[in-house]
Amino acid sequence: MRNYFLGASFLKTIGIDLIDTKFEFAIEDGELILIDEVLTPDSSRFKISKENETGLNVGYYDKQIVRDALTNEKKNTHQLPMELSPNVVRLVCNGYRKICEKVCNYRFPMVGVVMGSESDWKTMQKAVDILAKFDIPYEVLVVSAHRTPDRLFEYAADARARGLRVIIAGAGGAAHLPGMLASKSVVPVFGVPVETNYLNGAGFLFRLFKCQRVFLWLLLQSAKLAPLTQL
Repeated sequence: MRNYFLGASFLKTIGIDLIDTKFEFAIEDGELILIDEVLTPDSSRFKISKENETGLNVGYYDKQIVRDALTNEKKNTHQLPMELSPNVVRLVCNGYRKICEKVCNYRFPMVGVVMGSESDWKTMQKAVDILAKFDIPYEVLVVSAHRTPDRLFEYAADARARGLRVIIAGAGGAAHLPGMLASKSVVPVFGVPVETNYLNGAGFLFRLFKCQRVFLWLLLQSAKLAPLTQL
């Protein structure tokens, strides 16, 4: 009970009501020890306090979301589903992230900044500077569309479940990165032209104009590229 009240008191200070939880114990060398997870969304049920509910859309922030989904599915189809729907997975992920952010005082990335090589950083840093200016949490990844396509596709497919709202992708050369990301993700992808030694990034712009699923974001202040932005 002491562990419960300690946890409930702490959570109350950050606007979370601890509805219930469980603790598991074991005996080692004759001493009672606490084992397994403690006060996690898998072992507890949480509610955001009334005065802290702004901006949050689900009632629970723990695996009660899964329980409710399974109960409703069984009620409608008279059998349990073999897997959870993407919408339920998204709700669970969002709920767990909200609790983690409040408990750990941490913000998960909302924007993914992706580039094909480290040499693109000079251009992509402009995007990062803008995000930092507006205090938008972001993550940075270097991944090649040609050398590591599996890693690229996994990143794109998991983007929404991990909480990303936007992907900003820049690449020179063949400039396939933004289009390949957009083909595998429901998250909007902004393509950033990276100035190269060949056509000064013009080829990238022409490819982007043909890619219907990629938004064009011009960060370059290049006089050589300026006329192309008027196309």
